[in-house]
Parts: sequence; C-alpha cells; structure tokens
Amino acid sequence: MPDPLNILFICTDQQRFDAIGCNGAPHARTPNVDRLARDGLNFQNHFATNPVCSPARASMMTGLHTTEHGLWANGCDLPTHHTTIPQALQQGAGYQTAHFGKLHLESIIRRIRPHDPYGFETCSVSEGDQQLIDDDYFRWLRSEHPNAFVEALAQMYEQGHSSAYTNCLPEPLTMSAFVTRQACNWLESSRDDSKPFYLSVGYFDPHHAFNPCEPYASDFAETDCGEPFFDAESIDGRPQHYREAFAGIQGVTRDASRIAAIRRSYHAMAAHVDDCVGRILRSLEQAGLSENTLVVFSSDHGEMLGEHGLLWKGPWLLDDLLKVPLVMNIPGAPLGGRSVEGLTSAVDLFATFQAVAGIGSDKAVPSSGRPFFDADRSLFPVGERDFCLAEWEHPSDQASSSLRCIRTATHKLVHYNRGDAGEFYCLVDDPREARNRFGDPDVADAQRDLTQKLQQHYLAYRPHQRHLGAW
Repeated sequence: MPDPLNILFICTDQQRFDAIGCNGAPHARTPNVDRLARDGLNFQNHFATNPVCSPARASMMTGLHTTEHGLWANGCDLPTHHTTIPQALQQGAGYQTAHFGKLHLESIIRRIRPHDPYGFETCSVSEGDQQLIDDDYFRWLRSEHPNAFVEALAQMYEQGHSSAYTNCLPEPLTMSAFVTRQACNWLESSRDDSKPFYLSVGYFDPHHAFNPCEPYASDFAETDCGEPFFDAESIDGRPQHYREAFAGIQGVTRDASRIAAIRRSYHAMAAHVDDCVGRILRSLEQAGLSENTLVVFSSDHGEMLGEHGLLWKGPWLLDDLLKVPLVMNIPGAPLGGRSVEGLTSAVDLFATFQAVAGIGSDKAVPSSGRPFFDADRSLFPVGERDFCLAEWEHPSDQASSSLRCIRTATHKLVHYNRGDAGEFYCLVDDPREARNRFGDPDVADAQRDLTQKLQQHYLAYRPHQRHLGAW
C-alpha cells in the first residue's frame, strides 16, 4: 500500500464550472489550474450540496448533506459534535493540519469571537466580506496599511455588488495575495517534516463584489467573455421566486454593457486566483513536496453571472450554481490527463481524503460520501454515483424557502416542501435548464421515478440549529 499523501485543498468561492480554461472557456486565463487538469483529473460533473457558502462548505468539511450536518443556511454555525476533515486525518493518520483564508462555518456578521478552528491546528480565517472588518486579513490591512484599509472599505460600500469596478488596492494588499503568502510561508517554514499534512486554502474570489485589482482588471478590459444565456419564454415557466428575482435584477442582467463588465471583472478575479494558486504550487515544488502531495482545486458553489437573467446566488438549484470545478492531481497513479464524466458530490471529498491518507474502513469516520480513490489510488473503488443531492433552506415561510434537489446524468427534480410548485428538467434535450417540465404528462414516469428516489433520502424538515441572522 502506498504511503499516505499530503493533501493540499484549494477552495474558491462562487466559482462557476466554466470559469476555468480547461472546462472550455476561451476567455478564461487559468494556466495553473489547467496544468493541474492536464496532468491529473478534471471532473466534469461535480456538484455542490447547496447554492450558498456555509451549508456547502459544511458538507465538504463533514461529508454530510445539509439536513445531516445541520448548518442549513448562511447565518448558522456548524455543530461542533461533527468530525471534520482535519480531525479525521489527525486522529486516523497523524496529519498536521492548517487552514488559511475563508472558512465560513459560522455566522459572519454576528460573530463576536474568533472563528472556531473546527480541528485545524493552525487556523487563520479571512472571510473577505466588508461587513466583517475584524478577521485576520482586515486586522493585518488595518494595522499595516491603515489608509489603504479605509479606502478599500469606502470603495466597497460605495460601489456595491451589482456593478464592476477596479479594486483600489495594489495586488500585494489584496486578500488573495495575503492568504497566498500565509499558505506559502507555512509550507516553507512551519511544516513538521515527520508528519503528512493537510493544508486548506480558502479564497474569497471570484465572489462579488466584482472588483478585480490591477493588472487583472486592465488585462480583461477588452475581453469578450460571452453573453449570458437568456430565454424570455423560460421565465414564465418557472416558479414565482424566479420571476420576482428577475424583475428585481433585470436592470443589471439585461443591460448588455453592465453585465459584460461584470463578467469581465469576474473572470479577471478568477485569473488572479489562478496566479495565486501558481505561487502555492511553486512553493510546494521548491519544498520537494510535489511528488507526494494530492492537490485538489474546487469551489463551494457557482454564480449565476447573468445566466437566465439572474445574478449572484440564491434559491435556484440550477447547474449554474450547483455544478462546480473539481480538478485533482494525484501523484503515483496512472490517471493523468483524464476527464472524469461520472457524477460526484462535494460530500465525497471527506471519504476521498481519508482514503488517500491510508485510513482503513475500520478507522474511517462514516460519511454520506463515496471515495474517488482507494488507498491504492484506483478510481471509483465503490462505483460511480447514480445521482447527486442538493438542498436549500431559508428562514422564511415562502414556497421557495425549503427545496430538495436530485440530479442524475439525464434529469433534475427540484421538490418544494411548501406549496405546489416544482421544477423538472430533461437535461439531455435541455442542458441549459430553460424548460421547466414539472407536471408535464409526457415526462410523468421520469418525474415519478426521481420523486421516489428523493423520498428515500430526504425528509421535509429543517434542522434545529439556531439561525443567528445575516450570513
């Protein structure tokens, strides 16, 4: 059996599947992630468990779905009785663990104490939101560059989240650069050479605000990032909350100049993150660790980015939000340069990391996930998934406040726990999910089949974890 691998997990925020070049985006400039895919595995059908940050991240950290781990909405805290990835790796295989950057397993605005480390031995949390000016990044910026700190906050409040603009901060002062330096410094000077490591790096970008720094803003100033998909007829066929959201944001998303600028800024931010990934990979290589480190790049969920006339994220369980990048470079396995078409879920990361750490079934922490590899690095040792599950919960009593989703390779059903609305998409004929065929007698058998499968896995209830407000 091979020795346990070090694990480097890089997670961006709100990055679409098509926001990296290796997934077919001609305007993306992501050579470092593309190289990881070229030399490793590029998963073509990897799905988040929730369309917003905290619940989706909790699923990655615990290997559990939303109603299992209990962090059901932004503004809740992850219950501490769950075993997290760093805890499982420490207890099962003696890993050294560290995290730098966004973690977001607790309510941000209401937090009055440091973020719980959730098992990380070293844990520096920088969430990135301008509402929280007391995380590690903002403390550093305020202390070392007070004028820049004030200017950056003022700019974010003035410009908002529905327009594109250039960040006033020079690149070295951005949060992405700060988190990258922390990760590189840890690799170069804080590792325990006698132990394998799990290093988690969380980037806030390309999450809105749409504010790339220079030189990335100028690099994309003339780039055609494509027009978002829009079908006017599809709006009428969707449940009410889609129509309400579109009515409120169409002044942005249907303004060709404005949405084009937002899309350019978004991809400029993704390019900045890719450069930061390259810096970490160089540190890994210079430390002589590339040959025994599993490198994983993914995101918590996607971004609408004008598609279907919508922006940001929310109660829309479309692939724009649920389908995310997943690229893995696993040394010592004959798997390089492979495109993986099978369905995979964010809950599978927990089981995968335990497997490559050499933690056997007798010691492994149970989860709802399936490992991508076994300890011998063979792919899909327990078979591929037939479907992926996702959820949405919101602290309101609207019809859209409690949703359950099941997605196969050919169909998607979104069940509404309140009211009579629903969504059903035939993905082979309608990959953009433009035609809601819920209740269509022509697809009744397929809808019934997915409904029965969903009922076997989900109850229509909301976890009891207290919602603290905000996000």
